[in-house]
Amino acid sequence: MVLSAVALALQQPWLAIVLAIGFLLRVISGPKLSPLALLASRVIVPRLPWPPRMVAGPPKRFAQTIGLAFSLAAALLFYAFSLSGVYQPRDGIFAETEGGGTSPVDAPREVRAREAEAALAWYKTITVDAFG
Repeated sequence: MVLSAVALALQQPWLAIVLAIGFLLRVISGPKLSPLALLASRVIVPRLPWPPRMVAGPPKRFAQTIGLAFSLAAALLFYAFSLSGVYQPRDGIFAETEGGGTSPVDAPREVRAREAEAALAWYKTITVDAFG
């Protein structure tokens, strides 16, 4: 879940896809086919200073299924929505509006100030919606 969030935050779709494939392989076959699971079980865990703790298969499979769901959701978000876009309802669906949600690096100070005001307004709105 954390790596999926990192993939979204850093805008690295390949990382979300790699994670989803790894989780899918673990859900299907356990650690036998997943490169990340093999790395963890054969390289990282033996180097830890405490003895390995055995965990039953069903809880691991459940956790891997949850990981698959989160990493698939992260991968889909990359292709379904722009992370810097601004969306509004149009014709019964949410569509990206012109202008986007982030300014270019070399944007004038006024543009950055408007963007900061919009971000603050969003924060206030979402806080009131969430906490009353």
